[in-house]
Amino acid sequence: MAKKILIGVGALLLIMIVFLPELSRLAAIQAFSHKEAGWSQPLAKNAAMLNMRFWRYGGAGGIYKRSIELWPAADWIGDAHYNLALCYEKAKMTKDAVAAYDVFMARYPQH
Repeated sequence: MAKKILIGVGALLLIMIVFLPELSRLAAIQAFSHKEAGWSQPLAKNAAMLNMRFWRYGGAGGIYKRSIELWPAADWIGDAHYNLALCYEKAKMTKDAVAAYDVFMARYPQH
């Protein structure tokens, strides 16, 4: 019985790991549509970070790019610019990565 429970818990964890980045991306889309809500920025930021941790650089880059557009004055947007460039680099989008790093260095030379 304990073996079956352990297998069930393991399967549930595996399913959560597989679908968690996609669910967080969908949550970020909701955050973008409620950009004035107090929960929207932290949700988008955490969704992007989660996607990066699961090597989903395309999804994370899209979230960072949209966040930069919606909240250019947010206190975490400097990190978002850097992480956007890093996502492009990891996704082998060299030209986009260089351009994003240039923007980051121009806007945040002391970062």
